[in-house]
Amino acid sequence: MIDDEDMDMDEFFENGEFIVNYDKIIKSKKSLSVTRLLAADMMSNPYTTIGDFLKSIHTKDLETLLLLSDDYDNENFADLLLMAEMLVRAEGLNGSDSSEAMNIHLKKFITFLAIEGLYRKGLVRVFRENMSFGEDMEERVIVEKIND
Repeated sequence: MIDDEDMDMDEFFENGEFIVNYDKIIKSKKSLSVTRLLAADMMSNPYTTIGDFLKSIHTKDLETLLLLSDDYDNENFADLLLMAEMLVRAEGLNGSDSSEAMNIHLKKFITFLAIEGLYRKGLVRVFRENMSFGEDMEERVIVEKIND
């Protein structure tokens, strides 16, 4: 069994590579419920897109993640990293093998969260099918401002 002290980011690295341990995330009392739910979903269905995830996330969870994205000192900030890495793998992409790659994935995830937040406020139109962590999708339009 995992106790609160066991949820340490160092344990997610093996030979310099970031390893996602879904079982450990699910059992962690420190992780946010949305993080644990995503890990459970990934265990039963390892493939999804960031767009599908955002479409299904509860507004309250989205708000929590958006607040967390501005609070680097929060102990749950690591949840954003875990979720980003889970979703990268859910697209069939390789996980982060460097802090630079991890940073890129995290920034993209936070950007996607912000776009979803704007969409839910009715400020933008979103093309979730174009959302991806993959470099091959970077030129696709994922958001448009709604003109009044």
